[in-house]
Amino acid sequence: MTQHYFDALDRLGAILDQDLEMNGLRDEVGSLKDEYIAVLLPYGRLREEMPDAERDTFDSTVDRAILLSTPPALSKLSATAASLNAAGETSLAEQVASFNIITQYVFFDLLKEQDPLEAQRLGIR
Repeated sequence: MTQHYFDALDRLGAILDQDLEMNGLRDEVGSLKDEYIAVLLPYGRLREEMPDAERDTFDSTVDRAILLSTPPALSKLSATAASLNAAGETSLAEQVASFNIITQYVFFDLLKEQDPLEAQRLGIR
């Protein structure tokens, strides 16, 4: 599961390197996010079915893998989000920045807390 997170960040970094116009960037980032939401949601559904001990092991394994890594795309993501915010493109900046926490689509409790409308849209209760 964590490899999908790293892959999403790498692919986002490649998109950000393309120096696309705003509409093109918006489309590419939106499509990529939709793709990874679809990839991550099944892991979240599996996680919800796990017994508590198995879920705790899963959670700590994911947390450890993410905390021990520093994907190069994170600095690019942050710089791009700041630049977009400065240009008044706040919704696109939020979309780009949201890749940092895209694992919330595996951790439904976080998704419900951080973005209840998105959880509702996806039928996560």
